[in-house]
Amino acid sequence: MKKNFIIVSLAVMLAVSAAGCNKADDGKSALVDGQSTVQTTDGTQSPESTQQTDGTSENSGESSGGSQENGAAENGTSGTESGAEFGENADKKVDMDKLEGTEAKSDRSGTKGDGEMTTCKIKIDEVKIVPQDENSLVVVQFDFKNTSSAELNFTGEVYAEAYQDGMELVPAVIRGEIEGYSPDTMMQKVDPGDSIKVQKAFITSDPDTPVEVYVRDTYDESGQKYLAQVFRVD
Repeated sequence: MKKNFIIVSLAVMLAVSAAGCNKADDGKSALVDGQSTVQTTDGTQSPESTQQTDGTSENSGESSGGSQENGAAENGTSGTESGAEFGENADKKVDMDKLEGTEAKSDRSGTKGDGEMTTCKIKIDEVKIVPQDENSLVVVQFDFKNTSSAELNFTGEVYAEAYQDGMELVPAVIRGEIEGYSPDTMMQKVDPGDSIKVQKAFITSDPDTPVEVYVRDTYDESGQKYLAQVFRVD
């Protein structure tokens, strides 16, 4: 499998993260193994640096229209699409069977929320741990259904996070391509009533630790519309 240089954090993610962090929190925690006392959405985290696979970090210093350092793709994607066509048909590249990694099994006892959001319905289809250089990717595949009357995309409606032992994992942006993984699905436009498969990846240095995937509604100030689910590698 071709190795890919992992670069994290991107302008469009920062914009969505900033919007999401300003929403009111219900003070609840979705926990991994019930051990963490850290709130999953404490409103204090704001990933504003670029972390590389060697563990170093630097301020990206890029605007939403600029490119990352070291040849990273614009807007945190493969750089093949832009403007109104960004993300178009991205779900055609989704294929978890082609991802070379280990499937993490769902721990039903760690499932909270029903995934019914203000404008959409979210389900977590599968989580896979994919080795990449010195770290690993936690690739999450969602089923995203537009239940509104307008065209929308995943990134604009929900904020997806992942945790291990109560610590938030940093979203990953891939330079190059991994067969079966299509991060542009997060920006793909979905018509009312339609569903697509959406993929998002996070970086972990401890692939054997259970992962909690937490999805929250960016429009819900009550904190009641969310989905949390724990996945474990056997």
